[in-house]
Amino acid sequence: MEVWLNMALSADGRSNSGGPWRGFTSRRDRQRMDVLRAECDGLMIGPRTLLVDNPNVIVKAKPEASPVPITICRNTKLTPDLRF
Repeated sequence: MEVWLNMALSADGRSNSGGPWRGFTSRRDRQRMDVLRAECDGLMIGPRTLLVDNPNVIVKAKPEASPVPITICRNTKLTPDLRF
């Protein structure tokens, strides 16, 4: 079993935990992430990221290879309109 962690950090080592996505990653890194997602069985995203960013986890180059979306939450109310 392998577990990968990919996390965008600013130059001062902080993650974007204060609001919507601010574009820490480059186009090249987003393309790399698309390749990694195609190799994964599942992709876990935290409930706050899900609510704030509503990320699209579909592999752009090969949609049929998209990972199963996974989130775990205890107190957050998720709505059916999320891409997950």
